[in-house]
Amino acid sequence: MTRNGQGDFFDGQPPEDVPPEDGFTFEQLLALERVPVAKCPYCTRTLKVYKWKLGSFATFLIYLYRARTSPEQWLHIRDCPREIRIDGVDVTIWNGGGDYAKLEWWGLTENKPLDPKSEQSSSGQWRITPKGVRFLLNELAVPKYAFYRPPLEVLGWHEDVIMMAESLPAYFNYRALMRGEW
Repeated sequence: MTRNGQGDFFDGQPPEDVPPEDGFTFEQLLALERVPVAKCPYCTRTLKVYKWKLGSFATFLIYLYRARTSPEQWLHIRDCPREIRIDGVDVTIWNGGGDYAKLEWWGLTENKPLDPKSEQSSSGQWRITPKGVRFLLNELAVPKYAFYRPPLEVLGWHEDVIMMAESLPAYFNYRALMRGEW
């Protein structure tokens, strides 16, 4: 039985008694990530922890940085091209599936708060944060992976860190992208 009295949904694989206020250890997060997908028998919520890599969607940071006219400027996602041509190759900046929004987990971007009267789930307007600028300029390393549980609850971070230039696939030329050579 777990602390909240709801039973052990993980069949004893991960540790049962982790106080949420203390967070998970790295080893516990790795164990949780290996547990197969299950559904909570009470609320039908998916009980799975995923490891999400900070990957090529970080190119969205470059677009936000280069397209802005001031640090306070918000840019709408619909105004961002999905693809750019680099050295004759079409390269995806963002896939339309929301991967770019996960940059907010690392504190690299922020989504403009909604008007409280709005029924939308997101404003669709984004900007790069000061931390995002430092990461983009290769002045800051961030965790390579986030461990999260749906719907979008970040549980912790991988021990490995990554710089912006390392997060891009090999076919990206970081210096050329930063010079605006799309």
